[in-house]
Amino acid sequence: DMLQWALSMISFYFYINKKYILLYIFLLLSLLCRETSFVLILVFYLYRRFTIIEFVLFTFTISIFMFIFINLGEVKEASEFLKTKRFYAWKDNFNSIEKILNNLTLIFVSCFIPMILLWKENNLFLRKLFILTLVLIPFNAIVSLLNEVRISYYPLIFSFPFLYKYFELYSFNSFRDYFSDKTFI
Repeated sequence: DMLQWALSMISFYFYINKKYILLYIFLLLSLLCRETSFVLILVFYLYRRFTIIEFVLFTFTISIFMFIFINLGEVKEASEFLKTKRFYAWKDNFNSIEKILNNLTLIFVSCFIPMILLWKENNLFLRKLFILTLVLIPFNAIVSLLNEVRISYYPLIFSFPFLYKYFELYSFNSFRDYFSDKTFI
């Protein structure tokens, strides 16, 4: 998943900077890592509406992905997975009070705290990411295990460049100075 996230962020960077050849190369690589990278296209659209050329190129990139996916023989295995497991994940997510509470806690800790920061920002794109995440969480509850929080968190990674001010970075020396302070002990 870290490779998917890195490739997705690189794709997003190239989308913002309108470097289309690199964008579509990294988008294809991200799709090949995990099919959930299709959400990336929604994120692009939320950031900026597509031009006709962008739409055609996105369609072409997805077509290449589908061609590779089908020709590698993954379709039979994927369709079997869809039939037997994918749309039955909700049974595991909600089969007991303990599971429900555990899943809600995981979602709250991992997603809603960053989403609060998103909502505080007066940025339309970040608010759209907030809404996209809210929409995807119930969908993920049906098609995937909620304890795999990374799936629900995926749209939020695109907010990181906009929320850097909330995460003050310290150098090693700052930590050493902080912990060596006599008043701390």
